[in-house]
Amino acid sequence: MKPHINIAIADDHEMVRSAIAGYIMERPEYKVIVEVSNGIELLEALKIDTIKPDITLLDINMPEMNGYDTMRIIRKRYPEQKVIALSMFDNEFCIIQMLRLGAMGYVTKGGEPSTLYDALHTVSMGNFYHPDEMPAQLIAKIHHGAPFMEMNDREKEFLILACSELNYKQIGEEMGLSERTIHGYRDSLFEKLNVKTRAGLVIFALKTGLVTP
Repeated sequence: MKPHINIAIADDHEMVRSAIAGYIMERPEYKVIVEVSNGIELLEALKIDTIKPDITLLDINMPEMNGYDTMRIIRKRYPEQKVIALSMFDNEFCIIQMLRLGAMGYVTKGGEPSTLYDALHTVSMGNFYHPDEMPAQLIAKIHHGAPFMEMNDREKEFLILACSELNYKQIGEEMGLSERTIHGYRDSLFEKLNVKTRAGLVIFALKTGLVTP
């Protein structure tokens, strides 16, 4: 059994990066082995054979190479690498794009340390994470395919489109429905899946294989 889980942090704000590293190092099961300020520096570090992070905390907005471009390259070169997106704000479109590119979760920089620990633990176990994590009962139902039995075809179509860069009005135009009807589909799935955010819907779709990174 590994003595600890190795962590890499890529964030252009030195104070934020140091604070996150400090929180992580308070827990003996984790070790921060890489601290860099942008995607280019991260990719250079990952070329070193002795540097093998288990999880990378990747800021979305960075100079020189942002989180999106870095994520694309990581997925090609290091498909086994687990990534958690870091965001200053809970911006659903930024988060959805990172999830679609292969991130396994996200945390906001202003969140509590307990949220960070929860994310690291969840992702280290090979599971998706977001702050409004799905309850255990839903996870069990996912494995048995039950949630799909509770959805009609239009709800499934909406769910797939909700994983795109389209806003709700554009999704309505794509489906030939009013924005009000689209909000009805969203609210219905929030209730059926017991999630509170669009990012939660995306993670459900990724977990079930309805969409793929």
